[in-house]
Amino acid sequence: MSLKHIQALYEYNRWANARTLDAASRLTAEQFTKDLRLRQLGAEPVATDFLVFYDVRSGEPK
Repeated sequence: MSLKHIQALYEYNRWANARTLDAASRLTAEQFTKDLRLRQLGAEPVATDFLVFYDVRSGEPK
C-alpha cells in the first residue's frame, strides 16, 4: 500500500468521524439514551455506549 493510499484512508476516517459526531450532536436526550435493542446484532444498545466505544477506539486526541 502506498503512502498516498494510507493518507486517503486517514482522510476518510477523519471525514467519517466528523459525520458520526455531527449526527450524535443532533440527538435529543431521549434519543441519546434510548435502548436500540441491537445487542443481539453485536452493536452497542444505546448511543452513549457506542460513542464511548468509538472515542476509546478512534485514537483521536481528546
